[in-house]
Amino acid sequence: ADPASLTVLVLCRSWGDRSLEFNGDLDGFGFAYTIPDSLVRLRLSPTQHRLSMQWEGHKSDISVKGEAGQVQFVELVGSGWVWGTTFRWEATDSDSSNRRASASKLVADLDLRR
Repeated sequence: ADPASLTVLVLCRSWGDRSLEFNGDLDGFGFAYTIPDSLVRLRLSPTQHRLSMQWEGHKSDISVKGEAGQVQFVELVGSGWVWGTTFRWEATDSDSSNRRASASKLVADLDLRR
């Protein structure tokens, strides 16, 4: 963890269609393009932020808030199939998320402190 920033680890998990593409934004500004079974590490200013992911015309938001030096995990969990896609955010505990993060592909490591 970076002692000067809030670190947010964003995990994208999907069952079914692994070809989905997600576009992320933080506080209204685009930050990353990601795929299922991936990890994005964000270093943020220690305040409240709105994190969003968009896919196939859908959007899901979650609010994250923390102090400098904290590490938070959020997961976009769902499924994508021929007949539709559903995803939702989950704030998770560090033990189970840490295992999933270790097995995920890091697709972006971004310092977005402003």
